[in-house]
Amino acid sequence: MKLEGKKILLVEDDNFIGDMFTRKLKSEGALCTRANNGTDGLAKLKENNYDFDVIVTDIMMSKMDGYEMVKEIKKDEQGRLLPVIVVTNRNSSTPETARITELDIDGMYIKSSTPLHEIVQHIVDAIEKRGGAQYTQAT
Repeated sequence: MKLEGKKILLVEDDNFIGDMFTRKLKSEGALCTRANNGTDGLAKLKENNYDFDVIVTDIMMSKMDGYEMVKEIKKDEQGRLLPVIVVTNRNSSTPETARITELDIDGMYIKSSTPLHEIVQHIVDAIEKRGGAQYTQAT
């Protein structure tokens, strides 16, 4: 399994999409923690001492959107090391989408046009890329 034992923080306010992602990630061996908005996502991240392998987030959510959440995460030293994958239904020409690409994210994919198995592969790639960079710096 591609994501065996990897810890994923999934921040998604749509229950149907969140459930679909959770089932797929768990079928790949991932340990998935769910949050319904950016405020909840930040709280879960801090409760777990940033102990996740990747964050997968939507952009448009209530309370705190994905942009604000990622911006807060990247202010923290531990947060800067975490790969972030953005999965949204907004296209790249919207202001919300354009500004999140200014942050240090590892990819942004459109939910409606990117098959779930491809998103899983992008998650795997982001973990390997960031993990590889951390390992190189530590040795």
